[in-house]
Amino acid sequence: MQEVVKKCNEYGIHYALTVQRREGLLKIRIFRIKTGGGSVEPEMYPLHFGNQRIDKIRNQTYNKIRKRIYKKGDYSMDDVKAVSTALDRLYRKQGDLYHEYASYYGLSDIAFWILYTLCGADETYTQNQIADLWHFPRQSVNSAVSSLVKEGYIFLEKLTVARNNKALRLTEQGVEFCQSAIFPFYEMENRIFNKMSEDERNQFFALSAKQCELLEQEIKAALMEK
Repeated sequence: MQEVVKKCNEYGIHYALTVQRREGLLKIRIFRIKTGGGSVEPEMYPLHFGNQRIDKIRNQTYNKIRKRIYKKGDYSMDDVKAVSTALDRLYRKQGDLYHEYASYYGLSDIAFWILYTLCGADETYTQNQIADLWHFPRQSVNSAVSSLVKEGYIFLEKLTVARNNKALRLTEQGVEFCQSAIFPFYEMENRIFNKMSEDERNQFFALSAKQCELLEQEIKAALMEK
């Protein structure tokens, strides 16, 4: 008896697995599916597993398949993993550098970004807006705001338009603190970007935004299949 047990889209290639059960053994085959003009053409993909015990197939087999399913000239799964790991390490290192700077001035990471946002801003920000802007958990922002209020750096001001929300405002002490801690950080960022050409800056932002957008699309699509 033969049945399809997995359909997926890996690196742009649609494929299906079939298994044949016989006396506790599985014979596994993989079909690559070509789509075009509304037709679907099954094609035997050059991947062989032979007979295996049912209880040994699971993740081991699926990982083997994922490593072999990629277009000629494209990254393999190992290549993609290596690049993604390198990028993730860079992002985490950057986060560590921000953390090091914030800690030097006695701030938590979220407290630092709250002051970063409020310092020199013409706009009015509430706690929820800060959370949405920086993708922080709202409870974490609330805790950081309470800490900054206790330090005397900010205060909460009721809004006439939305009474349930309060604007975050810098105190005089907060303005002075920003002069010594946040404005130098702005200048640091300015020096960094001035060391790049305009094309490099535009390309850096465009590719970073594209990678993030594609990641979001893939994660949403994967979760919808669950």
